[in-house]
Amino acid sequence: MRPARGATTRAWCRWRAIGLLAAGSLVALSGCAGFFATTVPIPTLLVAPAVRRANIWEIRISVVDMPAGGLAGIAMQNGGLTTTDIDVNTLTANGQNGFLVWWFDALPPDPQGALCATHAYSGIESGEILVLWFQATGPAPSITIDGSKIQLGSDANTLIAPFDIAYDVSYHLKEVGGR
Repeated sequence: MRPARGATTRAWCRWRAIGLLAAGSLVALSGCAGFFATTVPIPTLLVAPAVRRANIWEIRISVVDMPAGGLAGIAMQNGGLTTTDIDVNTLTANGQNGFLVWWFDALPPDPQGALCATHAYSGIESGEILVLWFQATGPAPSITIDGSKIQLGSDANTLIAPFDIAYDVSYHLKEVGGR
C-alpha cells in the first residue's frame, strides 16, 4: 500500500527544512570559528601633515580604533618625537577633547621631544588628542614619531599594544573643513 500523497509531501518538506537549518547552522558556526575573514581594527595614532594658519604652523595628532574605554594617556620618552624644519624653541603642545598636557620637552640641546598627556575624565576611542604649534624654519615642516618610545594607556588602566602610527591627512580633512 502506498502512503497518501499529502504524507509524502509533508515528509519531503520536513527533511528540506532540517537540511536548510543544518546548512545555515554550519555557515553561522564557521564564521565564529574564523573560516571567514574577520578583521580586528588595530589602534592607530594618526599624525596629520603640517598646516599653516596665519603666521603659525600646526600638526594635529588623533587616535582611531582604540579599544573599549579608549585612550586615557600617552607617554613619550625622550627621542620619541623628531622634528624637521621646525623651530623647537617655539614648539608647544596643547591637549584636545579633554586631554591635558602635563609635560612637554622639545628644547635644545636635545630637540627630540618627550611628552606626557592624560585625559581629564575618561578615555577617547576616536578623535583628536593633541595639537602641536610652532614656527617653521624650512618649507616642509614635519614630525616623526618613534613608536618604540611611546606608551598608550587605556581607561581600563592597561597598556594599549600593539598600535600603529599613520601619517594620514584624510581623517583630519573632515575636521578642518568646518573651521
